[in-house]
Amino acid sequence: MKLFSVLTLLLAALLTAAGCASFQLEAGFKTPAELTATAEAQVAGRNPKPQLGRLAFVRGGDIWVQDLPDGKAVRLTQDGRNDTPLWSPSGEWLAFRKGVTTAGLYQLWIARATGTDARSIDIVRSGMGRQIDWSPVEDRIAYISRNGLYVVDVDGGTPRELVAPSPRLGAGVESLAWSPDGQWVAMEKRDLEGSSKPEQGQTPPRPTAQGLWRAKADGSAIESVYLNPDPVQTQSYLAGWSPDGQFLLFWQGQQMSGSFLADGAPLMRVPITGGIPVQLTKMLARLDFLTWAPDGQKLALVDGTYRSTWHRKTIAVATLFGGLEGISGADRTDIFPTWSPDGRSIAYTSAPAVATDGGNDAKQAGGQRRIWVMAPDGSGKHQLTDDARFQDERPRWSADGDHLLFARLEGEQAQLWLMRADGSDLKQVVDELTPSPGWFGYYGYIEWGQLYDWWTGMPL
Repeated sequence: MKLFSVLTLLLAALLTAAGCASFQLEAGFKTPAELTATAEAQVAGRNPKPQLGRLAFVRGGDIWVQDLPDGKAVRLTQDGRNDTPLWSPSGEWLAFRKGVTTAGLYQLWIARATGTDARSIDIVRSGMGRQIDWSPVEDRIAYISRNGLYVVDVDGGTPRELVAPSPRLGAGVESLAWSPDGQWVAMEKRDLEGSSKPEQGQTPPRPTAQGLWRAKADGSAIESVYLNPDPVQTQSYLAGWSPDGQFLLFWQGQQMSGSFLADGAPLMRVPITGGIPVQLTKMLARLDFLTWAPDGQKLALVDGTYRSTWHRKTIAVATLFGGLEGISGADRTDIFPTWSPDGRSIAYTSAPAVATDGGNDAKQAGGQRRIWVMAPDGSGKHQLTDDARFQDERPRWSADGDHLLFARLEGEQAQLWLMRADGSDLKQVVDELTPSPGWFGYYGYIEWGQLYDWWTGMPL
């Protein structure tokens, strides 16, 4: 009887699992038919703590997930219109964008890592800085829609409006960032006066206020942090919070200046209680050119302006209270720094410096990019990858610091590889990221975050 009971329970469990192997995607917007979750997706999601975390990546415009180091890739969508996967802190939920017919507009979707409970949340747009971001402490997501700011929990609740959308084109919230404790959402915001589409004789839109604010995630308060003293000529672009939650970082540049966006600007810090900003350095406005030490006391960054990433780019270490120490040489160009979990090493992308904006010289320089590692004081520099067939970029550490994940280009084919922190045991884990970003990107900078995200079990 005992054996019969066990077999009966096992059969029931298998039937239940089979019945749960598919789901219907629910959306607030009309979308083409998509795949339902497969039994493989259910199996892939049964290991809540894979050894080296979990990848989400884009192949053929669809979202795939894969446990590292040896999991099988499982496809979650099938309409070819998806990008920018983002893992929640728990690694159980995934957010991603789904393109719509109007240029620059997307649907924000969330789904479990298994592919279940998938649903669309709202319409979002592309833009500089973070438009979508998970809370660092719980599975709650903030996003910008119609220039308003919203927060929604994964339990299916209604999105909470923190800042109402602005009816004026070019006004409202433009970028966001969660505080380290998940209690506040910082934002970059602009107010305008005048007609959004002025006719002859009408006043063109004119900024009346621009700067940084923070809003309580529960919607109970909104506070000004820094008001730009000249909102007509300049703009403050939000970069993020300090790890202690006491400062905001931002870039200060010309109002809507394409040159500023391309060529960089002063990186500033300001207390969340307000005060006079202090300049840390000048650099390109790239979020993945900044990385905090695990203890939150120092910031490694890519120092140097001008749009080309093939020259005049060095890694420096800064503190919030003054002091900038360059730790890489002028004969090379170094980008994508990332601090190891124990704080003893910085991995980065390095190549010989070449004064060029494009052409064959740029392509050859990019093809020499390799993964390097050094101590935070710049000592002990050594190269980890050295295969002339590949261009290696954007290293990221595993939670235990024993492995590095990085992106590779073989011609126009983008891939993901994993290796030991000493450069040994190289292993291809994703053979294709498509659509391909190409080798040029934006003057050598590739937005890899549109193509993959890695949940390591620790904040990045």
